[in-house]
Amino acid sequence: MTSEMDRLAAEMKSKADNEAEAKERLQQQVDNWPEQVQGLINTLDEWLAPLKESGLSTSIKNEHTREHEFSFDIPKYVIEYGTKKATTETTLFAIGCRGRVDLKGPQSTTLTMVMRETDNDRHVWQKMYKGNNRIETEALTQDHLVEFMRKAFKV
Repeated sequence: MTSEMDRLAAEMKSKADNEAEAKERLQQQVDNWPEQVQGLINTLDEWLAPLKESGLSTSIKNEHTREHEFSFDIPKYVIEYGTKKATTETTLFAIGCRGRVDLKGPQSTTLTMVMRETDNDRHVWQKMYKGNNRIETEALTQDHLVEFMRKAFKV
């Protein structure tokens, strides 16, 4: 026969184990975030490669950032064309996704990209936008970057 104290001890151990697992998963998410952002930057840079012959330049610099109790280095992407510049701003802890990257350019243009988890635990980048009275997402494509570049750099 199990006493109430034994049941309470088992419940407390289970709760502690669950909290430890959650903390470990969160740390793994933090550890993976810079690599995931770098993967997105690599994709954007590949898409922009044809424009580099027309005077566009790109660069990547690491910035130290802090979100909640976590501190880490994150790549920041910079796109320059003439005197205009666009840069990325990242947020790991964003509601409804596994992280968010805003590409902010001149003319108040922003391309918002979010990392989502698929049914088979893959992570994919999607464009986030305002739909009919709600936030929508769709697969990120090169066309989204073209649209952003046209607006931001007035081409």
